[in-house]
Amino acid sequence: AQRALASRATAGMIRKGYDRGPKARAYWERMHHELDIIGHHDFASYFLTVARVVDDVRDLGIRVAARGSGAGSLVNHLLGIAHADPLEHGLLMERFLSKRRSVLPDIDIDVESARRIEVYRAILGRFG
Repeated sequence: AQRALASRATAGMIRKGYDRGPKARAYWERMHHELDIIGHHDFASYFLTVARVVDDVRDLGIRVAARGSGAGSLVNHLLGIAHADPLEHGLLMERFLSKRRSVLPDIDIDVESARRIEVYRAILGRFG
């Protein structure tokens, strides 16, 4: 799962253009730092699962956005979970997850309230 997460995060770096330009090094270092923390706790599957749920919700044409401390993760941003670029906005990953905090991080996502039932059905359809 860690390799799949790294691969998907790298694809996000390239898709967003963070892999080139004057700030590329900062983005690569931050991504690798976050992946190291995620790997330390063996949370890669969790991040991939949340990303899959967000992808499924978007595929239904339902607006979805991350909120809270999870928006401070570049990996969440690269996976499409969070919209805001945490480096651009000075957001810290450590408020969300660090090597010292071993509890599973809470990735809060909001969806259109009128279509919440569709989201529940999509999640049940995928994961049972």
